[in-house]
Amino acid sequence: MTKKTLMLSTLLTVCLNTNSILKVEAQIIKDTGFRIATLNMLDIISDNISMHSTQYSKECMIKYMNAIKEFPIDDVIETYNYDRKIGKFADLKPLTSDAIVMKLCEIAQESNNIDKNLQQVQLVLDKNDITRSFPAKMLYKLFIDEEDWKLNGEIYTYENELGYASSLLRAWCKMEDILSEGPINFQKIKELHRICTHNVLKENGTKLLPSPEYHDQHKCITITARLGRNCTIKGTTEVLLLAQAANMTNIFAYNNVYDADGKPIPSKIRPELYRQLDENNRVKDEDEDEDEGNYVSMFKVKHVFINNETSEDIIKVVEGYCGNYETSLQKTRSNTMLTKQQKQDKIIEATSELCRNVSFTHPFVDGNSRTECIVLNGLLLKQGLSPAIIPDINVFEGYDIETLVEIVKTGQKTYQQYRKR
Repeated sequence: MTKKTLMLSTLLTVCLNTNSILKVEAQIIKDTGFRIATLNMLDIISDNISMHSTQYSKECMIKYMNAIKEFPIDDVIETYNYDRKIGKFADLKPLTSDAIVMKLCEIAQESNNIDKNLQQVQLVLDKNDITRSFPAKMLYKLFIDEEDWKLNGEIYTYENELGYASSLLRAWCKMEDILSEGPINFQKIKELHRICTHNVLKENGTKLLPSPEYHDQHKCITITARLGRNCTIKGTTEVLLLAQAANMTNIFAYNNVYDADGKPIPSKIRPELYRQLDENNRVKDEDEDEDEGNYVSMFKVKHVFINNETSEDIIKVVEGYCGNYETSLQKTRSNTMLTKQQKQDKIIEATSELCRNVSFTHPFVDGNSRTECIVLNGLLLKQGLSPAIIPDINVFEGYDIETLVEIVKTGQKTYQQYRKR
């Protein structure tokens, strides 16, 4: 993406931040040199806002238009089309005024949906002593990555997956009812997943696929391993054992070995290389001549899992994770030698392990991480513990359990700090 081009979703969603729209929007356009095609387009948008938006959203859009009117209008808005088959941005697609109007109206509607959900969420939060006084409008921090909301503010909750935020807020309101009675099982996770993904639109405007489960449709799962972002060395070992137990064939693959000049060398990466990282998160390839200095970049490694099971088999695997969780809880409750803090740590450990294992096993086409975020916090609340603001929920793809426990405990402190403000 060039500096003169800005993804449409980012440009348009800024208008929903009413406190800083003029400053932020103007700066974005100055920095990118981004222009709107014609002044007529703004008139069309104005005419349509009143028909499709709430008064609140209408005021936001007017501020947005006033901001962009300050700059020359001489280019056509373009956005990238990402071609997944060839793995790159294929071309630039001009956007018509009608398309922009539609996008603005969709964002306005999502804003309205979130406003409605927040009122119900606040009632739910205030019913529980652990969550009381946490501002519902800040709840997005539980399911939006920290780097995104720090960069964009709460406007990121309206991002290019329209419906994402409002669906998660609805799931928050429903999670207690779903999880409260009886032990956790796959059907409860599936129901939360259904709510989390209901009416959510992907970047290309199509709806997220609901269950049926993932494994009958896709025999290959690819997870990009980014050390420190979504995996640790110890965590990699743990999830490889999970894959083996779930009858998944693991392949370390293609174009991920680099020479000393940074040029890719087609090769396969063996699991044992993970144990030999240097200070730059690289590892020497033992099969190559020492003088050639071939390295594996941990930020390019992909886990490719060939699934050998049906969805029915994978459901059994997830049910096994759920059973292990319930067994761990029972052992913790019955252990009279543990202090209160030790019991809480054991509960966090069991909950983290369940969510990491389910997230890694990837039972759904999409929405796995957001579902596990709801499951994690719902189970913590069920056990009388605080929810946790996790900076990046992707850590549940491949972090080790010990590290996840500390991340959750830190996230609980962060959550409670917001209650005191």
